[in-house]
Amino acid sequence: MSALAIAFVGLFLAVQEKSLTHRGPGFTLAYPEKNSKLQPPSAGVPFQLEYRKNNMVRLEIERLTQPIDLEDQTFASIFMEVQLERLAERVSQPLTSKTVRRYPWGTGVELVYFVPARSGKKNERDQVTEVVTTVEETLYRFTTWIPEKDLPKVGPALGQVVASFSPERAAPAAAAPTTASTGTRFSLAGVDAKIREHRRQIDSAAPLSPALAHAQAGLAESLGLRAYLTEGGSPAEVNEISRAAQDAVRIAPNEIDSQRARAWAAYHRDQMVEMEQAIQQALLVDSKDAETHFLHALWYGFNPARSEAMARVALEAYPDLAPAHYVKALADRRAGDLVEARQALEQAVRIDPTFTRARTELAEVLEEAEDFPAAAAAYRALSRSSPGDVSFHFRLAVAARKAGLIDEAISEYQAAVRLDPALSEAHYNLAVLYLREKQAPDLAAQSFKRFLELDPESERAESVRKWLRENGY
Repeated sequence: MSALAIAFVGLFLAVQEKSLTHRGPGFTLAYPEKNSKLQPPSAGVPFQLEYRKNNMVRLEIERLTQPIDLEDQTFASIFMEVQLERLAERVSQPLTSKTVRRYPWGTGVELVYFVPARSGKKNERDQVTEVVTTVEETLYRFTTWIPEKDLPKVGPALGQVVASFSPERAAPAAAAPTTASTGTRFSLAGVDAKIREHRRQIDSAAPLSPALAHAQAGLAESLGLRAYLTEGGSPAEVNEISRAAQDAVRIAPNEIDSQRARAWAAYHRDQMVEMEQAIQQALLVDSKDAETHFLHALWYGFNPARSEAMARVALEAYPDLAPAHYVKALADRRAGDLVEARQALEQAVRIDPTFTRARTELAEVLEEAEDFPAAAAAYRALSRSSPGDVSFHFRLAVAARKAGLIDEAISEYQAAVRLDPALSEAHYNLAVLYLREKQAPDLAAQSFKRFLELDPESERAESVRKWLRENGY
């Protein structure tokens, strides 16, 4: 081991006796260091991590001999080596994962392993997740213990708790939550904030430096996700994604974020072979990287089972990754599981109400599941937020008719033809409603005639002409 690594091993422990608060999307975790019991139900805290009466959460604070920059790969590698040695002194169980990971609050080393259950029961284990990070000359070690049998029901929540952990000196507990530390970091607003941040980093980074590669990769990834959220980027946006990814790969080809950037660029250029190659390169760096698995879920669009599995892996680390819930829902829908698809889409929309793509898919799934009142409500919300989108008015009219909301269906078909007078299907459906539901043959005749003008070769044209002749129109 290097002399620098040996110096790091000589860190000394200084656990502080103080209270700590973690805030995250949908929960607040507060505990004093000497008493791990969380706030009682009377405190009104919406989220509780404690599943047993033993200590479930611990924070340790150490003083370092010198600052450690975990953004620097050399320092991070040495730091990881030291943490593994120190862990080996305390536990004998092998690690299930180890990685240097970027969190909303910064960079940390994550170690996950199993130990005998703290309850003392035989043949039971606890999963331990340690997140170790540094701020200047202070080291923070945040540790959680979860009974193995409880992992399925608390896994997503545990991911939120780990992600929400923030060293006090880096992000005071009383501070207002930022976009990056809440469930909006993967939303359109959150991605736009990242794009601005990465562009500032690019402007200030030294030429050909690791910092420049990191910023270029981050820009390409953020632009790639933005284009996905908005259902496809413009040619100029796709070109910018490609340029940023190329710069990142040229400077730091072996970095995982460079390869993820390369994968996003390939995705938006429909270069699926190139995308898969980039994903495999990223997985060689970290086989458990959640963002890479999300990209793999996109790539596996042709295989619902594999796509759904990859999306689940991403969601284990980032439960608030709304696009992963969306991709999972697409796979569920293709597999014919409308219940799972609906649940995933509802979760995506709860996390990011601005995610129009997920809202639209949810409306379609509700309609396919024949929950027409819910489908109508979903399309109604879409048509109100995008009043100029003729497709939302048309789909709302269809769902409203099936839900028995005839007046609304007529009104929405009328809105559709005002926006697009050449929409022949809307004229035909409107005529049918006038005739069958309102007993208004004159209005039906007007709409039928407009339908024939627009689509005289339709397979329904002859029956419409026959009705018009027989009724004197």
